[in-house]
Amino acid sequence: MSGKRIMDWRECVIPTGDCLVWTRAISRSSGGYGVWRGHNAHRTIYEMEVGPVSEGLELDHLCRNRLCVNPAHLEPVTHWENLRRSGKATATHCFRGHEYRPFDWEPDGSRREMGRRRCKECRRLYARARRAAVKQVA
Repeated sequence: MSGKRIMDWRECVIPTGDCLVWTRAISRSSGGYGVWRGHNAHRTIYEMEVGPVSEGLELDHLCRNRLCVNPAHLEPVTHWENLRRSGKATATHCFRGHEYRPFDWEPDGSRREMGRRRCKECRRLYARARRAAVKQVA
């Protein structure tokens, strides 16, 4: 026996209201979620305490606190449902200031930008600029 003590995840959180806030490593590359044993802390803890997350689902933080690892605050949902519940799904304008109107935006289907919204006006302006650039080269 090596004598190393395996840390319990409960030693890495601070109770804040109903949330269990992660106090250890935080990933910059995955949106500010806690990291434990090389994986997202909330997912690892959920799988240890509740069970595996089904294929094609991700965990939604019902409390909207990315550092919360309380399994009771996590719900397996599809990516699209998670987006719908987030503030991004209720945005009224794109980042360039174009107003979103009903049926005037499209979910971007590319693998790299899966789930991001792009307004039709931005796509139209991009396509126009691209056509002009191609015409200029030809």
